[in-house]
Amino acid sequence: LAAPQRTAVQMLAKLSEPGKFNFEVADRACYALVEAGVCYGCIASKSVTGGEAMLFLAQARDEFRLQTSQRDRDAALAGGAEPQAFRRFAATLGRLVEGARTGGAESAARVKGQIEQTRAVMAENIDKVLQRGEDLEAVVEKSDAMATSADTFRRKGQQLRRQLWWTDMRMKLLIAAAVLVLILIIFFAVCRGIACVT
Repeated sequence: LAAPQRTAVQMLAKLSEPGKFNFEVADRACYALVEAGVCYGCIASKSVTGGEAMLFLAQARDEFRLQTSQRDRDAALAGGAEPQAFRRFAATLGRLVEGARTGGAESAARVKGQIEQTRAVMAENIDKVLQRGEDLEAVVEKSDAMATSADTFRRKGQQLRRQLWWTDMRMKLLIAAAVLVLILIIFFAVCRGIACVT
């Protein structure tokens, strides 16, 4: 076996659980991503960072899932013949490797740009939430003022109702007294004094 193939065999021997792995074999850095029974791995020089390697493996995983069906993957895991989709994936893998060689920094810059964009959106959302909090405080203050105003209105309404009742009662008493006085005047005028009573 050639050196990279020996390294790959050694690398696969160390992978048994799903997850992300990195380790050194000889003078090479090895990175692996194991998911759903599939191992995505790369062997790189030690100058490649772990983040760059894991980004490459994530891209390889995503492309692999796009280009192969679940049925093809299950057949390969069961030891079936290599499906045509896996052969087509070799060309995609070559394109990814070439992209990693030439555009690794470009890809990292794109990811950093996306992170900055996400950070800006999150900051904007936080500002909106804080603004909503301030608006909510203003609404609470207004509702408190309205409750106080409503209570004052209720008290003044009761006071006015009582005042109107007393005014109405006084008017009724004055009318009743006037009618009584008028009846007495008519009585005395018709009877000429107290003679009608005796």
